[in-house]
Amino acid sequence: MRRNKLFIIIVGLLILGGCAGSVKKQVATFADSLIVLSGAENIQYTKLEESEQLLFEIKEEYPAKRVLEKISSKLEAKAWRPSSEDFLNPGLPSSHGRWMEFVDVTKPPERQIHQWSGQWENKNGDIILCFLRYSYPTNASPDLTNLLVVETLFPAKYADELRKNVIVYTSRQEAGEGGRFFNGEIGGGKIIDSEYIHEKKGYKINLPPQEWIPGPGTIPDICFNRDGSYMLVAVFDVEEPYTFENVNTRWKEMMIRGRSWTDVKTLDEKSLTMDGHDAKVVVFEYTQFNIRYVTMAYHIWRPGETCKFYRIRLNCYKDKYEEYKDDFQAFANSFSFL
Repeated sequence: MRRNKLFIIIVGLLILGGCAGSVKKQVATFADSLIVLSGAENIQYTKLEESEQLLFEIKEEYPAKRVLEKISSKLEAKAWRPSSEDFLNPGLPSSHGRWMEFVDVTKPPERQIHQWSGQWENKNGDIILCFLRYSYPTNASPDLTNLLVVETLFPAKYADELRKNVIVYTSRQEAGEGGRFFNGEIGGGKIIDSEYIHEKKGYKINLPPQEWIPGPGTIPDICFNRDGSYMLVAVFDVEEPYTFENVNTRWKEMMIRGRSWTDVKTLDEKSLTMDGHDAKVVVFEYTQFNIRYVTMAYHIWRPGETCKFYRIRLNCYKDKYEEYKDDFQAFANSFSFL
């Protein structure tokens, strides 16, 4: 049975949000493997069952290169080594070196999150899990200066227990190697076995490979995430008359203005038909916060219906585009109207 990769997200939320009933307090003494940096503010420490957790805030510009270098060097000086594998998801690499971006919709107001995570292990098998996070309201100017650092120490025995007790969901049955997603409602639609079906908006689409983790977004009905990349489906009720012919250009211009994208370069653009309706596809790369990304988007036009405009989109690091492109095109090409 495969361990559900949603669990690592749940663990991350517990780590970043704290557990109900736990008491955070400022203390002077904690495990010397939990690193406090010069300039740290609002230092908090807590015990979570067998683990220890340290949080602090620090002024540091994105992408926090100095903080990462300091934490890494101090841990390596204490004989900790970066983990190549996610300890809760054996077979998946640890995400050292990459930042991911997503929207936190778990409580109002919705917040834009930029997050880095990494894991270290010592010779005893103890694990340190570290999160760096910038967070600001989605409707506010980006705040990429106030950094939250969260370090959690899992003793080897407790880490092993976590590995053994990862929650598992299956899609078609209670057990089996093919299971990976829960059947249930999400984003106004439903995941049913191998499909996402949105009856109200009149479409369905196949689920991508199991490495892509499902969740709702703010505008999308559903968004699948993988290592800082995502693919999504969003539906819009636009006012008619609506000019679909230049939709790709208008969308690019809107994103450039609203997201501070720079050095935008169009790689491909064409018209096509999807499930009997006019569609357009565009592929372009851009820079945001000194990171190069590629976006590929299908726009589908269904005039005369309540839901007229559909977008299926991939956004990923440029060096991941060739790896993820086939997954996305299979995902997009499986789209159909009910």
